[in-house]
Amino acid sequence: MVADTRLIGQTAENIFLALVNQGGVHATVFDSEGFDGIIFDINKTLFTKGESPFFTQIKCRGSSSEKFNNQGHSVAAIEKMFKVAEKLNISKSSLYFTAGFFNNDDIRSIIFYSLPLTEIHHFQTKKGNYRFAVDSCENALGTVPGIFKL
Repeated sequence: MVADTRLIGQTAENIFLALVNQGGVHATVFDSEGFDGIIFDINKTLFTKGESPFFTQIKCRGSSSEKFNNQGHSVAAIEKMFKVAEKLNISKSSLYFTAGFFNNDDIRSIIFYSLPLTEIHHFQTKKGNYRFAVDSCENALGTVPGIFKL
């Protein structure tokens, strides 16, 4: 059976937003070009850098084995978020990027790392693209301002 990646993506988005809500912060779908969720974290419970409301794009990568797969994103994909935010008059400090990873073809194993878009340069490769892996995200916890794990 071939997985429908659109449905997996929507499911990952909904899981992330539900986990944020479960943590006592209001989050809901913000289905627009460039963003998937809007989060009202006025007490900076999770989203500690920037100003509420926060807007995030949620990307997910699955694996059929125990090992988590890495995910890569082009400069154009990231720049698109900044351009959409500018059109919507959203402050750059309110933008986040969320990378989700699951293994064993089981979306229930998903873990998320969310970081301020202003800090995404920590994940930029020498070729200019952005690479996310569970290991690099774990290493960034506590060293990259504003990154958190759910």
